[in-house]
Amino acid sequence: GSGEWRFQVKRVPEGAATKALFEATKPGALVSLDGPYGHGYLREDAPRDLVLVAGGSGLAPMVSIARAASASPALGTRRIDFFYGARTPSDVCGEPFLRPLQGFGERVRYLAAVSSPSADWTGETGYVHDVVRRALGEGLREREVYFAGPPAMAAAMQIMLQGVGVAPAQVHYDEFY
Repeated sequence: GSGEWRFQVKRVPEGAATKALFEATKPGALVSLDGPYGHGYLREDAPRDLVLVAGGSGLAPMVSIARAASASPALGTRRIDFFYGARTPSDVCGEPFLRPLQGFGERVRYLAAVSSPSADWTGETGYVHDVVRRALGEGLREREVYFAGPPAMAAAMQIMLQGVGVAPAQVHYDEFY
């Protein structure tokens, strides 16, 4: 199809994909893509505000959903709470991709959490599913919840959401291995 596609690629020293993308692939090269095969796509007909939760490489699909929701006439007034979970403060990312969205800081909020904080970290600490539960609690029942990240995070999110009573039909996710 036509249109603009945007990607966030983490450059990993000695990574096979890093070498292929950053050193061997030249502008104009043909690149084939496959997937995703999950359930984490935007539902524009859902009547609820959105909660987006990302861990690790789950950042890219959640940023994509945030951009699409922000630009959607059907979702133009919806609140978007975006949570990003990282191991350390130096792993925290994502906010620069969200800052250009209309309503950032008001109807679009970003919150990062780290599970291994440094002494100078002043943000949220703990696993991202616990931070989401502390921040929104049973209010999650009134939200459309999207998340993407590693399998352990996805499993913890599912258990937490079931525990606070979020209907399965309101939960959309992808796991990244």
